Amino acid sequence: MSQVIEPFICNASTPLTDTLCRDGIARGSKSLLFAYVNGSDRSARQGMSLVSIFGGLAFSNTRLGAVHGLARPLGGLHPIPHEIIFTCLLPLFVDANLRALRSRMPDTPSLIRFQEIAQLLTGMPHSNAEEAIAFHFELKNKLSIPNL
Repeated sequence: MSQVIEPFICNASTPLTDTLCRDGIARGSKSLLFAYVNGSDRSARQGMSLVSIFGGLAFSNTRLGAVHGLARPLGGLHPIPHEIIFTCLLPLFVDANLRALRSRMPDTPSLIRFQEIAQLLTGMPHSNAEEAIAFHFELKNKLSIPNL
């Protein structure tokens, strides 16, 4: 999921990567937990396969963010799976970026992206950015992901 969220909020996104990311975020929010709970759920696994493909295409054609920037050195220094690092760091970095944008650039259109992520994750049209952060923390708990 971080591989479709980071390219969506980076400053080099394009209409192509935005389309891939939007679909990937919405699809991942519906499929990830089902694939985890029931690994033989073919539809959920197919959904996550598409999220993975969309993420690869998106970040290959734009940029990633600080989560990916820290994942490699953390994984190199500690025996922590790549995905665990992403899951633990993503909501923290989204929160930090959101707060920084609100205080430094309150009129930036980038803030709309954070709200859109929440709407895609929750499926609710009036979700706000804080709900995206809460969604990630809840998902981390449901997936029994340990803290770093």
